[in-house]
Parts: sequence; C-alpha cells; structure tokens
Amino acid sequence: MHQPQSAVTDFTQIRHFIQDGHVLNLALNNGTYPYVVPVNYGYIFDSDQTLHLYVHGAPVGQKRDLIAHDPHVAFSIVADQAFEHSANSCTYWFKSVLGTGLATLLTDRPAKELALQRLLQHEAGDQAHLDLSGKNLDHLGAIRIDVTHLTAKQHQPQS
Repeated sequence: MHQPQSAVTDFTQIRHFIQDGHVLNLALNNGTYPYVVPVNYGYIFDSDQTLHLYVHGAPVGQKRDLIAHDPHVAFSIVADQAFEHSANSCTYWFKSVLGTGLATLLTDRPAKELALQRLLQHEAGDQAHLDLSGKNLDHLGAIRIDVTHLTAKQHQPQS
C-alpha cells in the first residue's frame, strides 16, 4: 500500500465500511482487458468471519459467462466519500474496501433466496420484507463471492 497510514486493519471498522457501501465494482477476467460492472450487493460473515458477497442480475449475460469461464474476481466498495476544497488545498475523503474471491453461479432456489434476502437486508435494513415463497426465481441470476483476500483504507478528516 502506497500510504500505509491509510490502512484499516480493525475488523469492526472494515465491517462498517462494507455495511455503509451500496455499490460494488466487480472486476471479471475477460482476456486482455478486465470487465468491470457496478452492482448492488448483500453480504454475510460466516462463523469464522469469512465474507460472502451476493449480487444478482439476469440469468444470462456477459457477467455470468465470464464467471463460468473463470471464477476469479476482484471488487471494490467505496463508502462515505466526499470532495473538499478551499482556495489553498483540496482532498477526497473516503472509506474503501478492496478484495478478491471466487464467484459461484447460484442455481438452486434456496441459494437464490438467500442471495436476495441478504441483498434486500443490506439495502433496506429493517424495512426488508419480501415474500419469495410464490416467486418464480428462474429468471434471477444470483452469484455468491467467497472472499479470499480483503484490505481496507480510509482518508478521513481529523475529528
């Protein structure tokens, strides 16, 4: 890391960054150039504090094709960003999380339901009420990312 003083290693802080973000930029292998797509996400930390991210989309398309060919992905989440400037200086305040992982295309109903529940819970919090029991999930493309590496950094004003 170029500026180690910006590194965040406190796991509680990193969890808050993930909670506060709402757009995940997902990078997929596409031959010569990476394919990056912004997506909303949900998440869960399992009992050993491993992060699992959930994204959704169409049941067919470039994102799914690329993951089927190579499940290795990278991602970034930026939370709490702001640009500040004056006559003599300018800076950008942010909190960010970067990571890598292995993506799995979810095909069975329980896995797709969990993905949607986590996504909705993250976006709507206590207001998340979605009855999936009668819904046809055949037209939903859900993806789980099992995170293998995670780093975070921030640049915030001094309080």
